[in-house]
Amino acid sequence: MDFRDSPEDAEFRNVVRDFLAAEFKDGPGAASGPNAERATEEVGRGGVDRYGAYKGWMKKLAAKGWIAPAWPKEYGGAGMTVMQQFVFNEEMAKARAPRPGGIGVGFAGPTIIVYGSDGQKKEHLPGMLSGDDVWCQGFSEPGSGSDLASLQTSAVKDGDDYVVNGQKIWTSGAQFAQRMILLARTDAAAPKHKGISYLLLDMKSPGVTVRPLVNMANTPGFSEVFSTTSASPPKTSSARRTAAGMSPPPPSTSNARPSAPPSPNSTRWKTSSFTSGSKAVTGTAIG
Repeated sequence: MDFRDSPEDAEFRNVVRDFLAAEFKDGPGAASGPNAERATEEVGRGGVDRYGAYKGWMKKLAAKGWIAPAWPKEYGGAGMTVMQQFVFNEEMAKARAPRPGGIGVGFAGPTIIVYGSDGQKKEHLPGMLSGDDVWCQGFSEPGSGSDLASLQTSAVKDGDDYVVNGQKIWTSGAQFAQRMILLARTDAAAPKHKGISYLLLDMKSPGVTVRPLVNMANTPGFSEVFSTTSASPPKTSSARRTAAGMSPPPPSTSNARPSAPPSPNSTRWKTSSFTSGSKAVTGTAIG
């Protein structure tokens, strides 16, 4: 097998290298993503705001149209071929530049593209593509890790809303995120692999509490997220209902950890739905 670049890929590699040489001037270590924690304490000690630098770098990638390398162009992505994605990731790694991606571009975006309404695409995709919106994932719970289908967070339909009870944990970057993809059980009578809905949660809504989990290095890499009673309902939107269960998996789970380039209190959350008739708390229901 010939692993050399094709003429087209070699030209693209040079474009990426030139861009990195011109735009990624601060070098490795200057910009770190949400999972590396914003160094608020570092800034207070005169250190570098690595998370601020990361956001600035994402803005540069967004201006170049490279924030979502694998997304189709019709949805604002770069529409890179598989080989172009490998070239792009190789050059980013060589420069030690933070790659775009994360929960928004990698998980939530593809799910919305496949299952979302036109309104939901207009609402959520631009913030991902501009680099403005950081997303987190509300899947794991204190008693539900690898066995995701054992999750206990419930979402009970009440008119156009869901009343959600539960807690999420080990949520990377929750303290920075504007949005969360959240799984909740909407049919308690169904087998555990069924009756789970997928919600898109506005993290700035009243009633959402984020509690950073500080590790022994005194950095909050993870957080736990609670729903609490609230006078003002948080916002979410409903993607699609998984009445038939979790197979086939939604893009959010099938894209997880990719080896190749392309998260007794209740909160009432207002929702819109991915499919007509399916409503969820200001979030997205899958099914």
